[in-house]
Amino acid sequence: MIGVVGTVLAASLGALGTGAVGLRIAASRDRAMQLAITQAEYVKTQEYVDSPATYPISVSVPQGFSLTAVGEPVAGADSNVQRVIVSVVSGGQTLLVLEELKVRRP
Repeated sequence: MIGVVGTVLAASLGALGTGAVGLRIAASRDRAMQLAITQAEYVKTQEYVDSPATYPISVSVPQGFSLTAVGEPVAGADSNVQRVIVSVVSGGQTLLVLEELKVRRP
């Protein structure tokens, strides 16, 4: 009986540990999404910068994360269109890359 209780307890603790890791990963990805969307919205409000471009970071980036927003030319498009790429990195791993098009408005 004690052996069964011990096995069940060990399995339960193992499941809790796995669940906690999963929650941490989900929280990091959720934070990455919030950062990327906020930054992409900010870039939309900024003046068009000729490619290759680096847009300023507008959000407070939490410790352990880094954020970049760059504009690249779009193949086959004129110089009034660029691909804006917002990347969120944490722990040396890219968590999220968000791409949008930005157009120079007259």
